[in-house]
Amino acid sequence: MIESIKNFLKRFQTDRPFVLGLSGGPDSMALYYLLKEAQIPFVSAHVDHGWREESGSEATWLQEVCTPVFMTRLAKPQKEANLEAWARDQRLLYFKKVAEEIGSRTILLAHQADDQAETVMKRIFEGSPLYRFRAIESVSEFEGLTILRPLLPYTKAELLNYLGEREYITDPTNGTDEFLRGRFRGRLIPYLNEVMKKSCTTSFNRFHAEVKEFQNYLDRRIEPLYSPCRSPLGSYLPLNSEDPYELKYLITRFLREEQLPVREIDIQQMILNRGKANLRVGPLFLDRGLLFNLTQKDQIPEKIAFSGETTSVGPWVIKVEKGAGKPSTWTDVWQGRGEFTCSEKPAMIGRAPNNGKKGELPAFLTPYIPVIYTENGDKIDFWSKDKKKGADSGFRILLNFL
Repeated sequence: MIESIKNFLKRFQTDRPFVLGLSGGPDSMALYYLLKEAQIPFVSAHVDHGWREESGSEATWLQEVCTPVFMTRLAKPQKEANLEAWARDQRLLYFKKVAEEIGSRTILLAHQADDQAETVMKRIFEGSPLYRFRAIESVSEFEGLTILRPLLPYTKAELLNYLGEREYITDPTNGTDEFLRGRFRGRLIPYLNEVMKKSCTTSFNRFHAEVKEFQNYLDRRIEPLYSPCRSPLGSYLPLNSEDPYELKYLITRFLREEQLPVREIDIQQMILNRGKANLRVGPLFLDRGLLFNLTQKDQIPEKIAFSGETTSVGPWVIKVEKGAGKPSTWTDVWQGRGEFTCSEKPAMIGRAPNNGKKGELPAFLTPYIPVIYTENGDKIDFWSKDKKKGADSGFRILLNFL
């Protein structure tokens, strides 16, 4: 066990110590002693939730046994729909704070194989589809920090056997009905083990390994199809597949990378309507096979006067100089730049009217990208291929995102 953990952690070691999330329970205490035996540099961080009367004395015991240890105590919120999730987030935030104090970039958590089995079973009962099935990862990220879980290959029984006579804290709430995980641990899993006449932990972990292998295959399969285009305005993803399952996986990956909610009903609508124009689905827009996440929300005013050689409007700067410009397309503008040649200087800058018709520029973008109005009232944009440019030479009109 010690050699396995040393090999796992070796590629993540730096000149700074790891931060171990230490609850004092058997799992985290096993990891504590394993790290000690392996002579791996680390500091411990403990969060006292204050939910049990004895938690204060347990924190004191940890300070005596596991010196040095960073500690904090949480104030229980008055109203919180999911207390478990809130507590988990608070723990991670505190571990991050400790890591920043000591210059570390890596947190160690003591999740083990039984925790993984509980998570997999929960996902199955929730009906999580395979293309976005997620359980506990041995390596993950949290707000720029790396989280490692070196005990995932080992069961609770193996860790207890390793601990032997060493002391640890027993939390009686872990097997109670107060929280869902406690109901799984105290009632459902023992019942399944009895019915199946064997431990289900191995089976659920094997199932998760198969799911990961399938997802790795999907990653390889869709990699040539996954080509998001990111810019100052946001991101868009070409839906480059005719296969509905591949589209589900493409969209899910895009939503996760954009840190947006993944909702099955939205994904189904995106696939069914992917050929339509100017359609909003959830937080995104669909336009003729492209899926947009628009993050730039500063709208262009209806019309303002153009003054001097350079004028700013919203997040854009428009500059006029002598010479000829190369006509740009809407994809150039999406990347934050555009230009064209005009026989006269601009008189006004404003917003292109959205008449609901299909154009080269997706209609939902028109409030966010400026157009030029000449003295005689002609409107010239930065993206239409067939727009009249005036003269082949004269004034070069440049558009750039700040």
